[in-house]
Amino acid sequence: MFFIDVHPFASFHRLGVGRRLVETIAEWLTQHGISSLLIKVLTINGPARHFYQALGGRLVLADPHEDEGILLEQVGYRWDNINTLLHSQ
Repeated sequence: MFFIDVHPFASFHRLGVGRRLVETIAEWLTQHGISSLLIKVLTINGPARHFYQALGGRLVLADPHEDEGILLEQVGYRWDNINTLLHSQ
């Protein structure tokens, strides 16, 4: 399953919207028998990287990603047990 470019508008940053979005995804995955999660983000997106680290994501990979002929570097954050996302308050 893939979600592409899911993020709140800047006016919703620092209001808990992003955390709730990730928690909702984790809840849905848990209800469907999926226990782990991998989220990829562009390497240059420092705020998103900090956000996923703050939620307990473990940096697990760095790989190139091509988008419309442009090569971009991305990294992945993994949660081996997404229940930790549901209790990360």
